[in-house]
Amino acid sequence: MNVYDQVSKARSVGTPLLGVTTPDQVATTKALLSRFVMDLDEAGVEEPLVAVQWDAVRGLQGLNAHGKQWVVTNDPENMTIGTIPALGALEKLPEYAVAFFQNAQRYIESSDVAQAVFNLREEFKAHLQTLILLGPALPLPAELRGGDIQVYDEPLPDALELEKVVTMAYQSNKIKVPTGKVLEQAAGQLMGLSNFAAEQVAMMSMGDTGIEFPQLVERRYKTIDQNDGLKVYRGKERFADIGGLHNIKAEFMRLIKGRKAPRLIVILEEMDKMFASFATDSTGISQYQVGKTLSFMQDTEAVGAIGLGSPGTGKSLVAKALGNEAGIPAINIDFGAMQSGLVGSSQEKTNAAFKVIEALSGGQAFFFGTCNRVTNLPPELRRRFRMGTYYFELPDAEEKDTIWKYYLSKYGFGGVELPNDKGWTGAEIWQCCDKAWRYGLNPIDVAGTVIPVSVAAFDEVEALRKSASGKYQSANHEGVYIYRPGTEEGVQEPVTGRKTMRKVQ
Repeated sequence: MNVYDQVSKARSVGTPLLGVTTPDQVATTKALLSRFVMDLDEAGVEEPLVAVQWDAVRGLQGLNAHGKQWVVTNDPENMTIGTIPALGALEKLPEYAVAFFQNAQRYIESSDVAQAVFNLREEFKAHLQTLILLGPALPLPAELRGGDIQVYDEPLPDALELEKVVTMAYQSNKIKVPTGKVLEQAAGQLMGLSNFAAEQVAMMSMGDTGIEFPQLVERRYKTIDQNDGLKVYRGKERFADIGGLHNIKAEFMRLIKGRKAPRLIVILEEMDKMFASFATDSTGISQYQVGKTLSFMQDTEAVGAIGLGSPGTGKSLVAKALGNEAGIPAINIDFGAMQSGLVGSSQEKTNAAFKVIEALSGGQAFFFGTCNRVTNLPPELRRRFRMGTYYFELPDAEEKDTIWKYYLSKYGFGGVELPNDKGWTGAEIWQCCDKAWRYGLNPIDVAGTVIPVSVAAFDEVEALRKSASGKYQSANHEGVYIYRPGTEEGVQEPVTGRKTMRKVQ
């Protein structure tokens, strides 16, 4: 049963106060109004449907001819700009009338507005009238909880609805509508957008012969990026470009080739810091975000894994490359960017983000969280990442050769001599090559300016290695990670720019 069926059923049994969380209030209003007209016709009701809506700029407005006439009669001087006068005026609506309250999330937590809405309950119930609160989220105050308002959630459009959007775009441009895989692919590239946003992206991506997919994809990603806390990864790295990490790459390849392969990679970078205030946050925002993550993963049976290790060891990169290996989007989620001074606003942004994730993944998302301290994570959150925790060790010489080869090629260096890279991570090899390219030098000439984390934070790195030993799977090699004192990666030595005999061709 979709949201329109649910709202229709609630209205048919006389439920007076309803809420609908929706990414497109205009489209939802039109769809519900059409449904209500049909419902009255089927019920044999002869009274006309009076439909009105309120917003903060235009006040009460009629949505159909009968609604417009009612507004002219009851509000000739447009005195219902304010929320309280508008809600008070709704008491004069006739039987079967419906009123839509736009962007209700901005007002409903006010004690005056909550009381005015509550005052309509008995009157509307007696005359089969309906007030529908609309918004991207509806944080109800205490006085309206407990069943006074039934709230329904409208998801983002599915593939079938988006195929209609693509069809309309072709027809509007007088281009033959594609069939089969082309239509399916175009609709798939609009997943995660509202109907209105999808229409705009599709229309702007039309060329002389049809949709231009590179433009479509980039415009879609930019639209998704407009959601606070969401960022689609655009890099092109594949597993072959990442040195080492053989075990986790093999595990991930089995994942994307197995049953119920993911359709979206969701990356939570520095997850331990992101949820550091979980136990102490007095606003409840962190708890709400953790709870939303838990419920989403539980309801969709999403799987996840955790990457533990020092900065620069490839934790995030391997998850991003997984998206490219699977041919699916990888999206970063940052809960901190969703937080604001208003609890309702933070919840709204969090809900909107998960709607996008649900639409993009079709309920098949893979979550990958990176952290430096697993013990900082709420235990109930760790349990959701049931594919396990992997420890990312600093790369050995063979793994670093692969990393050097990738970055030397990326920056256009030939078979140059390499610096002493003892204790370096992949991020530090990248830093060295990038700096050398910018200065017009060779990597060996700038190596002395690179201070690896294994030196700058030697004690922390060693403590992390020891704490992970025997507890977590190794990302680098098959089996459980075992700390080996005295290995190259654990030795604290100054980094110099001296040459070595090693070259990467």
